[in-house]
This record gives sequence, structure tokens and C-alpha cells, in this order.
Amino acid sequence: MSTVKEVIVSMMGYKFPDATVNEILSEHGLSPSETRDTSIEEQTKAMDLSRADLIDFLITQPKTVKELDYQLTQQDADALLAIRRGILLKWGIDEDPTSSFTDLSNTH
Repeated sequence: MSTVKEVIVSMMGYKFPDATVNEILSEHGLSPSETRDTSIEEQTKAMDLSRADLIDFLITQPKTVKELDYQLTQQDADALLAIRRGILLKWGIDEDPTSSFTDLSNTH
């Protein structure tokens, strides 16, 4: 059987710092080494809320950075926020759909 951490990392499809994943899981009452049990609704909810927090973290990270001529590409925040909102709505958490994320790619 897989651990909570193994499952959540594989579900996200992105690389996150171990410390970030561990902290987010512990904030939601999960131990990274705990065995994943899909029959425990409380664990499932905590994992979904952890996924939403990892999306928040991901939005703040650049997608790519090039050093020559310095180019920074941002994540698609709108798509990630839509996924995050869907996760939260599953548990009855309805946050304001407007993003506080500011796209700086077209500013001079």
C-alpha cells in the first residue's frame, strides 16, 4: 500500500520540495508516512485540501526560467485555480472565484 505522501505527489504530477509536501500534509493532520486508506472520508478530505494548498504553492512558482535574455514563464494560474476551486467545492468550501494572482508577463 502507498503512503499519503506518495499518493499526493503522484496525483499532482509536479515536483515539490519534500519539506513543502510534508508541511502541507501535517497542516491538514496527515502524516506523510501514513498509509492511504480510501475508506476514511476524513483522510480523503484532508488530502484534497492538501492538493488545493499545493496548487496555491504551484501558482507562485515559475514554470520556466531562462538565463540568457532573462525570460520567466508563469504557470497557467486560471486553469490551476479552476482545479483548486473544484476540489474545494467538493467539500462545500466556496471561495470567491476571483484570483489575487497578477499576471506580470505583459508589463514593462
